[in-house]
Order: sequence, then C-alpha cells, then structure tokens
Amino acid sequence: MTGASPALGSQTERIARLTELCTPWVGGEAQREYDVGVDTCRVCGGDGRIANSFGGGSKTCPACHGNGRRVEEALIRDVTKTKPSHYGTPAKAAAPVKATWPTTHDGTTLANEVKASALSEDTKARLVREIIEYEGSHGKCTQTFSKKVRKQLR
Repeated sequence: MTGASPALGSQTERIARLTELCTPWVGGEAQREYDVGVDTCRVCGGDGRIANSFGGGSKTCPACHGNGRRVEEALIRDVTKTKPSHYGTPAKAAAPVKATWPTTHDGTTLANEVKASALSEDTKARLVREIIEYEGSHGKCTQTFSKKVRKQLR
C-alpha cells in the first residue's frame, strides 16, 4: 500500500466510506437512515419539506409527499376514461323533421295565396319553399317579403 495512509485503510474501504457519506438519507430529522442507490427528490432536495419564499413556514413536498425520495411514476397522471361506456359511439339523434308548410300565421296566409294562384305547380312549390326558408332564417314573414312574393303571383 504505497501512498495511502494507514488510518484510512485500503482504497475499497475509502470508496465504501465515501459512498456511505454521500448517500442521501431518508426520513425525518430524528431518523437518519442511509439508503444506498435512492435518488433524492428534485423538488425538495431530499428534505421532504418545501418553504414559502415569503417566509410563512414549510409544507410537505408535493412531489415526494414528504419521504424525500424521487418518485418513479410519471409526473402527469393519466386520467383517461377507460370504461367501455366512455369510449362507445354515442347514439345519433334523429334528423330534425323538415318543415313542409309554413308555421307562422303570416307565412301560412301567404302560402295559401300562392296555392290558390294560377301559377304552375313547380313555381308554387318553389315559392312555398322560399316562404319556409325565410321563416326559418328570420322567424316570421316581413311585409317586404310578403310584397315580394305577392308581386311574383301577378
């Protein structure tokens, strides 16, 4: 053993002693257990507590929950719903029934005038369809629209 002091022993003993001293402890202040090969928590540094920067006191570390060890789990918890009922296809709603006749009083009166006119059936169907679409977009038949349709009846 050349160059080594007799008090420290062999090189393997020195490495073992350094490993023991550098291994992080786990537990509270009163309990100092050396655990070989355990990484410390990245958030609290192995203390298990984190302090408020404004002074107010310390709380349990949210990452390791106070034990000082690095958590092996993923940082983001998977909350995907896994029940078969969650990923089933939803039942499709029935298609809304298409209106075949105007619903408002003014629209019905106007459609009856169109129906009683001497125009061709195609033109009557087109005008009634226009009345239904106008009611759908505007809510009712305005005087301007009624005048426009009556002008086409002449």
